[in-house]
Amino acid sequence: AVVSTQSTGDPILGPDEDYPDWLWELADNYHQDIDEHLKNPDHHLFRKINKVRRQMHCRIMKLRRRNPELSHELQFPTEAEVIENIREYEANRRAHLKAGKEFAVDLREKAAIEMAARKGGVYPTIVDRDEFNKTQSSS
Repeated sequence: AVVSTQSTGDPILGPDEDYPDWLWELADNYHQDIDEHLKNPDHHLFRKINKVRRQMHCRIMKLRRRNPELSHELQFPTEAEVIENIREYEANRRAHLKAGKEFAVDLREKAAIEMAARKGGVYPTIVDRDEFNKTQSSS
Protein backbone atom coordinates (compact mmCIF):
# COMPACT_ATOMS: atom_id res chain seq x y z
CA ALA A 1 0.00 0.00 0.00
CA VAL A 2 1.83 3.06 -1.25
CA VAL A 3 0.81 5.97 0.91
CA SER A 4 1.85 8.81 -1.37
CA THR A 5 4.32 9.71 -4.06
CA GLN A 6 6.35 12.80 -4.62
CA SER A 7 7.34 13.84 -8.09
CA THR A 8 10.98 14.30 -7.06
CA GLY A 9 11.54 11.23 -4.91
CA ASP A 10 10.80 7.62 -4.29
CA PRO A 11 7.35 6.50 -3.15
CA ILE A 12 6.77 6.59 0.59
CA LEU A 13 5.92 3.12 1.85
CA GLY A 14 3.49 2.33 4.60
CA PRO A 15 4.17 0.18 7.66
CA ASP A 16 5.00 -3.51 7.19
CA GLU A 17 1.68 -4.56 8.75
CA ASP A 18 -0.19 -3.16 5.73
CA TYR A 19 1.41 -5.71 3.39
CA PRO A 20 0.54 -9.44 3.19
CA ASP A 21 2.99 -11.93 4.73
CA TRP A 22 3.57 -13.80 1.45
CA LEU A 23 5.04 -10.64 -0.10
CA TRP A 24 8.10 -10.79 2.17
CA GLU A 25 8.67 -14.45 1.32
CA LEU A 26 8.87 -13.83 -2.45
CA ALA A 27 12.20 -12.04 -2.43
CA ASP A 28 13.64 -14.48 0.11
CA ASN A 29 12.76 -17.53 -1.99
CA TYR A 30 13.82 -16.09 -5.32
CA HIS A 31 17.40 -15.21 -4.37
CA GLN A 32 18.30 -18.28 -2.32
CA ASP A 33 21.56 -20.15 -2.82
CA ILE A 34 21.37 -23.55 -4.46
CA ASP A 35 22.03 -25.34 -1.15
CA GLU A 36 19.11 -23.56 0.53
CA HIS A 37 16.93 -24.40 -2.47
CA LEU A 38 17.85 -28.08 -2.20
CA LYS A 39 16.53 -28.13 1.39
CA ASN A 40 13.12 -26.84 0.26
CA PRO A 41 12.74 -27.66 -3.46
CA ASP A 42 10.27 -25.65 -5.49
CA HIS A 43 9.62 -24.87 -9.15
CA HIS A 44 12.36 -22.21 -9.19
CA LEU A 45 14.94 -24.86 -8.32
CA PHE A 46 13.80 -27.25 -11.03
CA ARG A 47 13.72 -24.48 -13.63
CA LYS A 48 17.25 -23.42 -12.68
CA ILE A 49 18.59 -27.00 -12.82
CA ASN A 50 16.91 -27.68 -16.17
CA LYS A 51 18.21 -24.43 -17.63
CA VAL A 52 21.80 -25.17 -16.61
CA ARG A 53 21.47 -28.80 -17.74
CA ARG A 54 20.33 -27.65 -21.20
CA GLN A 55 23.23 -25.19 -21.42
CA MET A 56 25.73 -27.89 -20.47
CA HIS A 57 24.11 -30.34 -22.88
CA CYS A 58 24.41 -27.84 -25.75
CA ARG A 59 28.09 -27.25 -24.95
CA ILE A 60 28.77 -30.97 -25.01
CA MET A 61 26.92 -31.43 -28.30
CA LYS A 62 28.94 -28.58 -29.79
CA LEU A 63 32.19 -30.18 -28.62
CA ARG A 64 31.08 -33.55 -30.02
CA ARG A 65 30.40 -32.01 -33.43
CA ARG A 66 33.76 -30.28 -33.48
CA ASN A 67 35.71 -33.26 -32.13
CA PRO A 68 34.06 -36.52 -33.31
CA GLU A 69 36.99 -38.58 -32.01
CA LEU A 70 36.20 -37.43 -28.45
CA SER A 71 32.45 -38.06 -28.63
CA HIS A 72 32.64 -41.26 -26.57
CA GLU A 73 34.54 -39.43 -23.79
CA LEU A 74 32.20 -36.44 -23.63
CA GLN A 75 29.34 -37.56 -21.41
CA PHE A 76 26.16 -35.69 -20.60
CA PRO A 77 26.12 -34.07 -17.14
CA THR A 78 24.65 -35.79 -14.13
CA GLU A 79 22.45 -33.90 -11.71
CA ALA A 80 25.33 -33.64 -9.22
CA GLU A 81 27.53 -32.05 -11.91
CA VAL A 82 24.78 -29.60 -12.82
CA ILE A 83 24.34 -28.58 -9.18
CA GLU A 84 28.12 -28.19 -8.76
CA ASN A 85 28.15 -25.98 -11.86
CA ILE A 86 25.39 -23.83 -10.34
CA ARG A 87 27.39 -23.54 -7.07
CA GLU A 88 30.46 -22.32 -8.98
CA TYR A 89 28.36 -19.82 -10.92
CA GLU A 90 26.75 -18.47 -7.75
CA ALA A 91 30.13 -18.15 -6.00
CA ASN A 92 31.47 -16.11 -8.92
CA ARG A 93 28.29 -14.06 -9.04
CA ARG A 94 28.43 -13.25 -5.32
CA ALA A 95 31.98 -11.92 -5.70
CA HIS A 96 30.91 -9.90 -8.74
CA LEU A 97 27.87 -8.46 -6.95
CA LYS A 98 29.96 -7.57 -3.90
CA ALA A 99 32.43 -5.67 -6.09
CA GLY A 100 29.53 -3.96 -7.86
CA LYS A 101 27.98 -2.84 -4.56
CA GLU A 102 31.32 -1.45 -3.36
CA PHE A 103 31.67 0.41 -6.66
CA ALA A 104 28.13 1.80 -6.31
CA VAL A 105 28.83 3.00 -2.76
CA ASP A 106 32.00 4.72 -4.02
CA LEU A 107 30.02 6.40 -6.81
CA ARG A 108 27.36 7.57 -4.36
CA GLU A 109 30.03 9.10 -2.11
CA LYS A 110 31.60 10.91 -5.08
CA ALA A 111 28.18 12.16 -6.21
CA ALA A 112 27.37 13.39 -2.69
CA ILE A 113 30.65 15.32 -2.55
CA GLU A 114 30.00 16.83 -5.97
CA MET A 115 26.43 17.79 -5.08
CA ALA A 116 27.64 19.37 -1.82
CA ALA A 117 30.16 21.42 -3.81
CA ARG A 118 27.40 22.62 -6.18
CA LYS A 119 24.93 23.54 -3.43
CA GLY A 120 23.86 27.17 -3.60
CA GLY A 121 24.70 27.57 -7.28
CA VAL A 122 28.45 27.18 -6.82
CA TYR A 123 29.75 25.12 -9.70
CA PRO A 124 33.38 24.08 -9.94
CA THR A 125 34.97 25.74 -12.96
CA ILE A 126 37.02 23.92 -15.54
CA VAL A 127 40.37 25.61 -15.97
CA ASP A 128 42.47 25.18 -19.08
CA ARG A 129 45.90 23.80 -18.28
CA ASP A 130 47.73 26.53 -20.22
CA GLU A 131 45.81 29.30 -18.45
CA PHE A 132 46.51 27.66 -15.09
CA ASN A 133 50.23 27.45 -15.83
CA LYS A 134 50.28 31.15 -16.89
CA THR A 135 48.62 32.25 -13.63
CA GLN A 136 51.01 30.10 -11.58
CA SER A 137 54.13 31.44 -13.35
CA SER A 138 53.03 35.12 -13.06
CA SER A 139 52.48 34.94 -9.32
